Amino acid sequence: MRKLTPFFILPVAALLGTVYADQQSPKPHIKPQLSLTIEEGYDDNIYDQDRGPHAKEGSWITSLQPVVGANIQFDPWTASVAYQPDYRFYHAEDRESYLRHIFTLNLGAHSDPWTFQAGAWLGYTEGTLDEMAWVPPGGLPVLCATEVRDRRRNFKHLYNLSLRWDSDRYFARLVGEARFWDFKARQRTDIPFYHNHTDRNDSNFGFDVGWKPEDEREVYFGYRFGLQGQNHYPGGVPYVYHNTYHRILFGTKAKLTEWLSFDGVVGPSFHFFDEDEIQPAGDDQETLLYFRVQATANLNDDVLLKLGGRQFLLPSSAGRFAYQNIKWWLHAQFQILPQLQGTTGFEVAEFDFLPGVSIRDRTYAPMVGLQWDFYKHCSLGAQYAYTWTDALAHDQDHREFEKHQVFFHLTWQY
Repeated sequence: MRKLTPFFILPVAALLGTVYADQQSPKPHIKPQLSLTIEEGYDDNIYDQDRGPHAKEGSWITSLQPVVGANIQFDPWTASVAYQPDYRFYHAEDRESYLRHIFTLNLGAHSDPWTFQAGAWLGYTEGTLDEMAWVPPGGLPVLCATEVRDRRRNFKHLYNLSLRWDSDRYFARLVGEARFWDFKARQRTDIPFYHNHTDRNDSNFGFDVGWKPEDEREVYFGYRFGLQGQNHYPGGVPYVYHNTYHRILFGTKAKLTEWLSFDGVVGPSFHFFDEDEIQPAGDDQETLLYFRVQATANLNDDVLLKLGGRQFLLPSSAGRFAYQNIKWWLHAQFQILPQLQGTTGFEVAEFDFLPGVSIRDRTYAPMVGLQWDFYKHCSLGAQYAYTWTDALAHDQDHREFEKHQVFFHLTWQY
C-alpha cells in the first residue's frame, strides 16, 4: 500500500523550528486544562438497521470523558497538549462498548515575517475484534455503518504542518497533511456477509501563494501533490484504489462585513489509478471537484451561524472501491439567558462511489441542544438528533434506516 509516513513531520518541524530559537525567552507560562464530562443517553438504533436480525436494536449508553492537558506559552512558541479518553458503555449490547484513547498536540510560533504551525491527533479505540455480518434482508446500512465500524478496534492518526511567510500585501506558505486509518479487527472469509475493513491513508503536501488586498482579506492559488493508499480486501478480491493526485486550488479568506466572514478553497483534483487494479467499469483517470468552504455570521452578540460544506475523494475502508465524501452543514448557537445557551443544526452527508459499484448514499440529520452553566465550573446539557437516510442507487431501499438519539451530560471544567 502506498504511504507517506507521518514521521516526516517531526524532523521537518524541528528544522523549521530553529527559525524561532531565542535564548533570551522568558520562563514558560503553563495553564492546566482539566475537565470531566459524564453523559447518559439513548440510541434507538445502534446498528443503523431497519431490517435484518439487528433491526431497531436500541441501548442506553453511559460515557465518561475526562480531559487532562495544558496550554503552554513560551515566547515565541505556543503549545497545547491533551489526553482525552472516552469510556463508552452500551448497556444492552456490551460488545459495542469501547475505550477510545485520544491524544492531541498543537504547536505554533510567530516571529515576523514567519508563522509556523503543526498538529497531531491520535485516536486508538479499544473495542471488539469482531466485525459485523450484515445479513439480508437489511445488508450493509447506508453510509456503510461508519459509526459501527469505528467502535471496533482501530487506530486513526492525523498530522498537519504549515510554514507561512508574510509581507504587507503578499504571503506564501508550505503545507502538508497526512491521515491514516488502521483497522485492527479480525479479518475473516469463513463467515457469510462478514464485513472486513482494510487500512487506508491519504497524504499530501504543497504550497499556497496569495495576495492581501485589504486587512483581513486574502486570496490565493495553491497546489497539492498527494498519495492515497488502500490495502487489498481479504479473500482474493483483486481491486484496490490506491492513487496519486494533483490538486489545483483557488481560495479566499475574508471578513466581508463586521458580522460576516468567509473561508473557502475549491479546485479540480486529478486522480491517477492503476488500470489493472480497479473495477472493470472504472477509469484510470478521474477529474473530480474538491472543495472546503464555510461562512460564519455573527448576527449579534447572541446569535452565531455557520454554513459550510466539503467534498474530497477517499478510498473505501471496505476495500475494492473509492468514493466522494461529501458533507453540508448549517449550525446555529444562540444565547437564551445569561447562563443558558442553545444550539441547533442540520447536516447532510453523502457517499458517492466511483463507477464499478452502484452505491450512492445520503443521510439527513437535524439536531438541537441546550446548555445551562449553573456554576462557574459546571454545566448541564441535553442534545437530541434525528437521522433518516436515502439509498439513491436503484433497488437499495433495504439499506435505509432511521434513528433517534438523546443525551444528557454534566461537565466540570477547571
